[in-house]
Amino acid sequence: MDELRKHIAIMRNLCQRLDRTGLGLKLRSGGKLDTETSFVTDLMLFMVALSNGDGTIDRAEAEAIGRNLGFDATPEKVRAFIDRQSLSDWKLSPEEMPLTLQVFAEADQDILQSQYESFEDGTAPELYDEETSHVPLSIILYEVYREIGSSVIYSDEQVDECENEDYNSFLAAMKQYICNELGLTVEQFEDKINTLEEDET
Repeated sequence: MDELRKHIAIMRNLCQRLDRTGLGLKLRSGGKLDTETSFVTDLMLFMVALSNGDGTIDRAEAEAIGRNLGFDATPEKVRAFIDRQSLSDWKLSPEEMPLTLQVFAEADQDILQSQYESFEDGTAPELYDEETSHVPLSIILYEVYREIGSSVIYSDEQVDECENEDYNSFLAAMKQYICNELGLTVEQFEDKINTLEEDET
């Protein structure tokens, strides 16, 4: 299993854990929707929007979509999915954040509040450092989106400029959303990204 698929599997597991703790979508939707389904759907929409940015889905893009989500995909199958779901005009919108990201940011707020309270009342473990002990779930999700987008956009040597611009502007909007929701500066956000990358080495 390559690194990206491993990271997607970790995210699926985190989604399941969120639902078990009541911080995910399952409880608030009355069991009609779970966080993992939301995650997979959001990823599919993201990849379709990126791939279809130039109006075409080539074989390398389709294979990247299938590889990331664990199924066989061809340009014809992806096009059929787009047609069935009426997604031909679907575009990434910096104003509309993925539902899963919204759920993760809310969970992060709860987790960070609990962590802050444990530092305040002295119950946090001694090895914890208030600044670096926790990488928010929403930042982990951001990194997965960054990796997935890169795998689709750069799936072959023909990088479409429009798709690349959509990808970068959407990532910038995600970063801004996370910073706003969690009260982070851009520098603090980048510090968390660095912590995440160091954990991977």
